[in-house]
Amino acid sequence: MFLAGFYPVFGGTQLQAHRLSNTLIDDGCDVFILTAGLKGSKKYETIGKLPVHRTFACGYGLISSL
Repeated sequence: MFLAGFYPVFGGTQLQAHRLSNTLIDDGCDVFILTAGLKGSKKYETIGKLPVHRTFACGYGLISSL
């Protein structure tokens, strides 16, 4: 899944993606999150069963989503 922000940024979109990802993993699907990195965050971590990859982003907001 592609998300502009993920944990530690948490809101409705992130919560729904987290729940859906865990359900898909439990059903046997391969799922990971690809999101923008935050200053000081790890480039890769596993949150529960969910792999999270963080990549470079030029800022936040509309421009960074393009």
